[in-house]
Amino acid sequence: MSNANFTIEPWDEHNQELVGNVHPTDWTNPEPAEIYNMVVIGAGPAGLVAAAGAAGLGAKVALIEKHLIGGDCLNVGRVPSKCLISSSRAAATLRSASEMGVSADGVTIDFPAVMERMRRIRSGISANDAATRFKKLGIDVFIGAGQFSGPDTIEVDGKTLRFKKAVIATGARPAVFPIEGLEESGYLTNETIFSLTGHRSPHHSYRRCAEPYETHRHEKRYYLFRSVQLRRHGPETSAIILFA
Repeated sequence: MSNANFTIEPWDEHNQELVGNVHPTDWTNPEPAEIYNMVVIGAGPAGLVAAAGAAGLGAKVALIEKHLIGGDCLNVGRVPSKCLISSSRAAATLRSASEMGVSADGVTIDFPAVMERMRRIRSGISANDAATRFKKLGIDVFIGAGQFSGPDTIEVDGKTLRFKKAVIATGARPAVFPIEGLEESGYLTNETIFSLTGHRSPHHSYRRCAEPYETHRHEKRYYLFRSVQLRRHGPETSAIILFA
């Protein structure tokens, strides 16, 4: 049984719809099959594709997720970040409109409205990753933490699943760098920034990105905030962005 108290902030209608799709609190895990051709641990993009592909070929598949189906991509990655990028590009275009002979004075950003739009779009897309959708594909969906108990068994929610093959698609978590004063001053990661609701966007931010794509992504996003300074250091694929 999934956690009946599971919520994400802010607990508005959009996030309630999101959770209802990708971590339904009234979900009852099925009785395990005698044996599964494949067990998939982690229901992010890789896990969902693996599970749906195998099921489409006739395999008996179990899919296990302890948090939010859809993983980083839907919940704290590509989907919400692209929503903010879209708003940031609109703001950047208006701010530079005078260069093209267009007057657009007094551009303001309603940060709560930007974040509400993001949550609305994300919740609408979440139907594509809903637990019920994958159940209809013939996949046994288990919401809970999976733990291997043998070379061909895994435990989840007090049930034992036997399998022939296992796919581990558990993804990654943001790393917190040992920077002096970071804990005291507070920080945001991709797992927390999309829960912001305040009337003022964060205006002092320090960001480290792992690759040029991420650097570009965050630079675009923070057109919503203050001026951006990009400082490169170390390997070519490493960068630090300072938002002053």
